[in-house]
Amino acid sequence: SYGIDACYYFNNKKYSQGAAYSYSKYQKRSAGSLITGITISSQDVSMDFSELNNEMIAQLPKTDNLYFRFKYFDYALIIGYGYNWVLSKHWLINVTGLPSLGVKHCQEESEDGRTELFSANIKAKVAAVYNHKQLFAAFSGKADMHWYSSKHYNFFNAVEYFNFCVGLRF
Repeated sequence: SYGIDACYYFNNKKYSQGAAYSYSKYQKRSAGSLITGITISSQDVSMDFSELNNEMIAQLPKTDNLYFRFKYFDYALIIGYGYNWVLSKHWLINVTGLPSLGVKHCQEESEDGRTELFSANIKAKVAAVYNHKQLFAAFSGKADMHWYSSKHYNFFNAVEYFNFCVGLRF
């Protein structure tokens, strides 16, 4: 999985995504912003059900193939919202949701072959940041979720990660 996003924050004078995720700024008052942009991402998902035990394989829908591969690119427009809650001069909480709609371009080696599908995905982020003078400590989590839906297959895959960070600005 890999991708690139380009976003515009409409309330960029009062709302700072950097205060929650790159710790480059201080957010002094609670504020939110509408966010729009574009995203391009690539997914290469392989599922090998032959490694399952026989009892589990018996529960699968009847198919001759137990190996599946889905390789595709998404080209989509993003529209979402982010909000920073400033709880005190030291604490910041952020929640951001970025759904996207567009076109899913499947590669030839995919189960459905070379085809175009509807793309519906979502990116979500949460963060809690403690600031004390030049010192900061933060916990953040991000998820990049993709929905694959065609005539024959329907599944949801996601990449999530969590981060704890302590640092000093200078």
